[in-house]
Amino acid sequence: MPTLPDHSSHNRRIQINQAGSWASMFRFTENAGNQRDLAHILEAAEVLACWDGGARLRVIDGEGKVLRYWSMQDGWRDTGARA
Repeated sequence: MPTLPDHSSHNRRIQINQAGSWASMFRFTENAGNQRDLAHILEAAEVLACWDGGARLRVIDGEGKVLRYWSMQDGWRDTGARA
């Protein structure tokens, strides 16, 4: 089991939109050393969002800049923004 980082070190949030507004689902840390963990986190968010056929997801940084979007039709898309 991975070591959990200090809560204040999380630099990303996954947000879900089910009914017209975004709500935070989960905070996590993204860095070059945890790409496998990132893949698991994004996959878990997809699984949850699939229970609502119209749900959308996004990943934002600590300043609210959108880094990725997800929809059931398109999957994950990078926005090209750099954090």
